[in-house]
Amino acid sequence: MNFEYPMTITSCDEGGYFVQFVDIEEAFSQGESIEECVFNAAVVVTQSDK
Repeated sequence: MNFEYPMTITSCDEGGYFVQFVDIEEAFSQGESIEECVFNAAVVVTQSDK
């Protein structure tokens, strides 16, 4: 089963990106690139139910 979680990605003034999920306020992450940010976000979501 696949789930989709909408998220916002914002560039940070000091560099890198910040990602936060629209429906899960306590789930957020960051990364140096958008690709790293999306990967880290996926880790957060898959670990949040454990």
